Amino acid sequence: MVRREQQRADVNQLLSAIHYARSQAVQSQQFVTLCSGRQRCTGSQLWQTSILAFVDGDRDGDYDEDETLLQNFSLSPGVSWQWSSFRQKSYLQFEGNGTTRALNGTFSLCSSGKVERQIVISLTGRPRINHQDAIDCNQ
Repeated sequence: MVRREQQRADVNQLLSAIHYARSQAVQSQQFVTLCSGRQRCTGSQLWQTSILAFVDGDRDGDYDEDETLLQNFSLSPGVSWQWSSFRQKSYLQFEGNGTTRALNGTFSLCSSGKVERQIVISLTGRPRINHQDAIDCNQ
């Protein structure tokens, strides 16, 4: 039961970051990017430790010093999200209309090499939770 509650909290944590970034993109009518990293984007599709949300002026998916950092979300210790996007990018980017700029994909919550939960991001930018039977995290 405790494990299930922790997974629920981890899912809600990532959903909050996604909703925040999408909402900021729509409100500002600018590109807003989420990536794994603490001070810079790591370039990895395995998201751990923290997530950056920033206004991506040059739309390259990488946080530059001249871009506006909106928020730094800390992930729970030991939590790993595997991001798999349509265009094989390591970041999730929202346009000013809330769509994903063809970066639809799936975040998989990995635990002991198995996928415990998934968050699927549609092309329109809407996230949904997918309750997956435990499968290999590398698929």
